[in-house]
Amino acid sequence: MSTEKRTVLFGPDRDRVGYEEHEWSVWILGMDDLHPQDSLPEALQFAAEHNACFADMRMHDSSQYAPVLHAIVLHHGYAWTQATEHAHQVDCGIEDCGPCSLDRTIPIRCSRCKGEDGPFTDDALCEPCARPMPLAGAM
Repeated sequence: MSTEKRTVLFGPDRDRVGYEEHEWSVWILGMDDLHPQDSLPEALQFAAEHNACFADMRMHDSSQYAPVLHAIVLHHGYAWTQATEHAHQVDCGIEDCGPCSLDRTIPIRCSRCKGEDGPFTDDALCEPCARPMPLAGAM
């Protein structure tokens, strides 16, 4: 019987397999490589492309010794799935996720220039955009 500790990717006692300071990364299991990514869509694309290549390699190598590789998206070092993030009451990172978007702070933007610098008028304009514009040629 093996006394080696198993890595738990999901559940209440999941293991962190990456780095907390990397919001998004992809862990290549089998090679144990970490690849930081700038966003969830980039991490998902990177993982999907690698998993497709790994599947193709596996289908063309019938050896029992062929390596088994998987690309796993990580969020702050933990294996990511939308359901797992919701179970841990963490923002899943999906832009249009209804439950998560309720907790996100949405910046107030000027309705004309889209700037975030306030203060804003009742018409949702920043002060520079709310100032009257002089007519061309008028002084």
